[in-house]
Amino acid sequence: MNECSTSSTSSTALASLGVIPIVLVLIIIILIRRERFKSKSLFLDSKVQHVVITGGSSGIGLCIAKECCRLTKKDGSPMFSHVSLIARNMSKLQVAKEEVEKTSSNNKVVVTIVSADVSNYEELSETLKTTILTSNIPTPTLLFNVAGTSIPCRFLESDPSIYSELMSINYLGSVYTTRAVAPLMVENGGGTIVLTSSVAGQVGTYGYTAYSPTKFALRGFAEALMMELAPFNVHVQLSFPPNTDTPGFEKENILKMEECRLIEDEAGLFQPEEIAQKMVKEALSNNTRYLVWFGLEGWMMSTLTCGMSGVHNFVDALCQILLLSLFRFVSLFYLKKFRSLVESCHSKRTNQKG
Repeated sequence: MNECSTSSTSSTALASLGVIPIVLVLIIIILIRRERFKSKSLFLDSKVQHVVITGGSSGIGLCIAKECCRLTKKDGSPMFSHVSLIARNMSKLQVAKEEVEKTSSNNKVVVTIVSADVSNYEELSETLKTTILTSNIPTPTLLFNVAGTSIPCRFLESDPSIYSELMSINYLGSVYTTRAVAPLMVENGGGTIVLTSSVAGQVGTYGYTAYSPTKFALRGFAEALMMELAPFNVHVQLSFPPNTDTPGFEKENILKMEECRLIEDEAGLFQPEEIAQKMVKEALSNNTRYLVWFGLEGWMMSTLTCGMSGVHNFVDALCQILLLSLFRFVSLFYLKKFRSLVESCHSKRTNQKG
């Protein structure tokens, strides 16, 4: 009788332990949904005038520009009076300008395009000083660093020059642009700087030995920069877009190895419009979130890799405290599947060569 009672108690205890994580997940999902739909006042509503976007000629950058032009303040006036697009190709910028102006026709937003190489600080800073960082245009209050590129490659087969090329564009390009704009934000009393990393900046996967380090580097920069600029009311955000259906992604797919494609298929494909909408919304929220994620897997990954990153709301802190161990357990199954895919593809190539 006692043995049965003990066995029953043990089973109940084990069942309870299994239920606890599920209950916690449900509670947190409810809190997240409440947080998502809760009305938030826009940051610096009276001062938001000028948004600067690197990589603004296509993809996510262009969609961000369009989204900014659609927004209005509480009184019905345009959220931004000026939108500035920075990219290298002037012909693409001209086409982008026309598209953005069509979006802003009702709001009459002034769209300025700047042809500059963000990886060249001297050229970039001088060009910006004579174009959009002048007394004739309002001081930027929002900066989206979106410019970036990816070259999938196997480390043992790659040209070493790829590594410096991607670091110059993806990492230094954001550093240089931020260095040119941030001092003006400080003088103006505040602003928000968005750095665009990637899911590949949270976990390194096959084929991204050149790309992932550049996106990981942005995290270290963002964490240090956030501490330095906080006293000046300048917020820093780090965004982790997943695979997004952009022209750059299409070019990237041409070079991708089978292993890389199979691993990425697990995460699906997002549209640039939905990525842009969330990035703009989070950048303008009063309670500025530090880590910006997309989708359920993005939320899990941001929680799993939170490290010593800043926390700006109760929900994020609760997720990280309660779910870190659980998500680590789940991640082991992902890693096992990725390893299996890599080994399968390697065996297949070896047999074909044989």
